[in-house]
Amino acid sequence: MLRNVSPSEKLMGALRVDWMWAFATIVLSHIWYGGWSLVALPRFVYYVCFGALAFCLVGLVKRLQIFRHSRIFAFLVLYSFFWIGQMYHIVMLFVSKGSSTAMGGWYLHSLVWVEVIVAFVGIAAIIPRPFRRHVLTIAVLAILAIDLYGTHFVALPYYAHSDTIAEVHISQLVADKPQCLDGLWAYVLWVLYFISSVAVAFIASTGGVSEVVRSKLVVNLKRFVKLTTAVD
Repeated sequence: MLRNVSPSEKLMGALRVDWMWAFATIVLSHIWYGGWSLVALPRFVYYVCFGALAFCLVGLVKRLQIFRHSRIFAFLVLYSFFWIGQMYHIVMLFVSKGSSTAMGGWYLHSLVWVEVIVAFVGIAAIIPRPFRRHVLTIAVLAILAIDLYGTHFVALPYYAHSDTIAEVHISQLVADKPQCLDGLWAYVLWVLYFISSVAVAFIASTGGVSEVVRSKLVVNLKRFVKLTTAVD
């Protein structure tokens, strides 16, 4: 349907897009969104996250004005080109659907590592050094809390067709799943999810793993890289 769209039609579509709303929906779906089920968190959660993103952006601009480093610009160029692709996607959706909404925030998950680096640069430009660790710990715990809340109090009741988490029954969640994924496997997956969440909270609150564990992880990572290189 879009194969025969001319460049002039794309340009006209770009001029008619409500870009503020389009960007907001992308960032909203990037923070937390129930996929194509279109379930979301309370609005105040997104407002707080928008404020945190604006804070990091202000710090990043301040940092770039004082200290210009080629590596930071390299990350920003990579991230900017990804957003250019998102903008083109928005225009194509507008041309085909006539809507400025673009639930493409999950595409940005592939560049979370860039966002973490850039956000830390912005935080470091505003927050004094003694408080940076505490700010990062609070940020990690806040993200974890959003994920736990969204999973248990928004997504699970929705997919179980229940009003609250207390009314959720495991049989409702596995009703349309393959027979091999019965209620037991659902509990196992939930336990693993909960354990990993607790591990993230522990690492964030204690300042990370010990030096011995960290060194072992680095050694194993180097071995893995050598093995994959040898296979190639």
